[in-house]
Amino acid sequence: MSAIEFERMRRIMNCKNGFALVSVLLLCMILMIFITTLFFKTGSQKGTHGILLEQTKALHLARGVMQLALYKFKVLPTEFYRLENVKKSGSDTVFLNSWMADFDPAVATSPIRRILTQVPDINLLNYTSGVNDFSIQAQEDLGYKKDFLRIRAFGKCNQQQKQIEELVEVIREQ
Repeated sequence: MSAIEFERMRRIMNCKNGFALVSVLLLCMILMIFITTLFFKTGSQKGTHGILLEQTKALHLARGVMQLALYKFKVLPTEFYRLENVKKSGSDTVFLNSWMADFDPAVATSPIRRILTQVPDINLLNYTSGVNDFSIQAQEDLGYKKDFLRIRAFGKCNQQQKQIEELVEVIREQ
C-alpha cells in the first residue's frame, strides 16, 4: 500500500465520520420537533380533560339520585301514589315538599346530603343534585292499563350539569 492510497483511505474514513455526526444531529432535531409538538398538543387539551371529568362526576351524581329515587319508590309505593294525588289536587304541599326533600342536598338530613358528605375532598357548594320530575305516566289501550314511573334527575359539578330520565314499568297490585 503506497502513501497515496493510504491518504485516500484516510480521507474516505474522515468523510464517513462527518456523515455520522450529521445523521445524529438530524435525528435529534426531528425527535425534538416531535416531542415539542406532542407537548403543546396535550397541553392544549388539558382544559378539555377537566371539563370531561366534571361532566362524568355530574352524570354519576345524577345516576346516584336516580337510584335513590327508584329505591324510595320500591320501599314506599303507597306514599308515592298519595304524592300523585296531592300533585293533582294541590292540597297537601307539606307532604309533597317532604317527599322531594330527600333529593335536595341543601336539606341537612336528606339522604343525598349524607351521601355527598361521605365523598372525600368534596365542596358541597360545587355539587348539586336533585329530582326534577317524579310522576306516573298511565297508558291505556284496548283493555289493558300500564303505569310507568317517570323520573328526571340531574347532577351538577361546578358548571357542568347532566340530566337523565328513566321510565320504569310499574305493576300495581289490585
